[in-house]
Order: sequence, then structure tokens, then C-alpha cells
Amino acid sequence: MKERPSRHDAEAPAVAYLLADHLDAALAAAEDLETAARAWPAQHLTETAAETLVLRASERRVVERMRAFEAVLVTRVLRARERARELARTEAEFARLAELFAATTVSLVDAVAELGDATANDFDTGDCLVAFLRRRGMIDSEAADLPEGRTIAFDDGFLVAGRIALSPLTELIIAFIDALETAYDLYPENGEANLDSEAETTATAAASGDAADESDSLVQRLAEIRAQLRSQDRPS
Repeated sequence: MKERPSRHDAEAPAVAYLLADHLDAALAAAEDLETAARAWPAQHLTETAAETLVLRASERRVVERMRAFEAVLVTRVLRARERARELARTEAEFARLAELFAATTVSLVDAVAELGDATANDFDTGDCLVAFLRRRGMIDSEAADLPEGRTIAFDDGFLVAGRIALSPLTELIIAFIDALETAYDLYPENGEANLDSEAETTATAAASGDAADESDSLVQRLAEIRAQLRSQDRPS
């Protein structure tokens, strides 16, 4: 019986590389966002007026960096949505993945105008970093100011653009990258030398139909992430 060629043997469509690029950039922006947030300055027990001014300036710099990385993250995710749909039009196996990705990140579509219109946002919030931190879930949603000690909490519940939790969003991105890597050998590490036993195992699995099972598993994983996100949106 003639052996069916592995998808790794076929050239990946250009849109797959563009999609992977946006997903990788989004993941990097998420990591930079976390790094920026964790650089929040610590307050000392005793401070002079000058030290207080320096501390407030440092806090604002952190928030501005977070805003910048958040904007990059949202932009890349939305571009990835477009590329995912484009890929799904020619690669039927990605149709369900693209649909889930688009449905899960739809709340970020409206965030673009908000993030891009800094003037309106500053007017609505008084250019207040407290308002930014409230909407992202880093301080209590009813807080009028930072808590005592001026500490903030950055965890899995950070809300990107005040809409979608960062942790499940990054899991969603990683799951889509894994799906692309499963279907295509986008970035071979050693060229021809990369045809090792692992690649042979993947080709054999694809020929035997195991690749379809793995694709179904990825779809299920994305569906679970989407369900997690939807449950967080429901009022407690």
C-alpha cells in the first residue's frame, strides 16, 4: 500500500508563518507585560517628600510600560485572529481551531479603539493609574486609591484590557502554536539533520490517523480554555 506523505513533507502556506509570527509576538508581549508589572516599586516605611515624588513617578512608569505591552498583545492577538481565519479557508483542519480562537478573543475587538484613544481614556479616568489597576484586577474594583503600603497583585487573574484573563489567553496562544507545530515543521532547528526519530514517529502517526486524534485533542483543549474564560465573565 502506498504510504501517505506526512504534512511535514509539504511546504507550509505563507499564512501559517504569518499566524505563528503574530502568536509568538503576542506571547512575548504577555511575558513583557508580566515582567513590567512585577517591577512595581516597593514603598519604604519612612519617606521624605522627594522620595515620595520619585516613588509616584516610578509607579507611573510601570503602568505606562504595562499599557504599551498590553497594546502590543491585543494588536497581535487580533491580527492572529485574521490570519487564523485566512488559514482555515484553505486548511480545513484548522477551521474549528480558528473558530474557537476568534470566539474566545472577540472581547478584545472593542478594546482596540479604547487602547488607541488615550485622550478619551485619560478624560474618563482622570489619567489615573488607580483606574487602570482597578480594571485589570490588580487592586480591589471599588478601591479609591492603592491599598496600604501601595502594593499591587499581579497574578493569573490579570485582565487584559479589562476584558480577558491573561493566563488562559496565553494558554490559548500556546495551544494554537502547538497546533501549528503539529501540522507543519515551521522552524526546523537543524535543516536536514532534523529528520530524526521524533519526526519519523510523527510521520508514522500521521499516516496511521493518530494526527487526527491529536488535532481533536487540541480542539478540546481550546474549548476547555474558552469555557474557563466564559465562566470568569459570569457575575459571582
